Amino acid sequence: MNQCLLRLGLAAGAMLLAILPQAVAQGQAAIPPDADYVTVSPDGHLQLQGQRVRYWGWIGHFNLEGKLAELRVKPGDSAQVKAQKVAKTREVYDALAQRISDLGFNLVRWWGIGDWTNANYTPGDGSDADLAAFALAALE
Repeated sequence: MNQCLLRLGLAAGAMLLAILPQAVAQGQAAIPPDADYVTVSPDGHLQLQGQRVRYWGWIGHFNLEGKLAELRVKPGDSAQVKAQKVAKTREVYDALAQRISDLGFNLVRWWGIGDWTNANYTPGDGSDADLAAFALAALE
């Protein structure tokens, strides 16, 4: 069993080594130097380029729940109503992002809700993808 896993691991490593030069040659980004990665110092602390770093993470999403669910754009909404709902949602998302920052969080793990990965959206259309894109931009 262990030999089978070893062979499988070696084969996977060989495949990666074969693919990497092609990926770089095709214009894909090269792997960053080791100094660009967070590492653990000899005394057990996280460090980046020799400087100690600390992360405090927030995990969640900006799903419109409770009374905020009224801000969701519905198929029958007029253009004016849709624009008002999107504008108010963006205000809420900006406030949430600011609150996360004000509390000192410097790392966010995003839980996507709905069809937020759909690249076929128009900014301001109120779709899940549009609202997710705005929320992630607000978190930057």
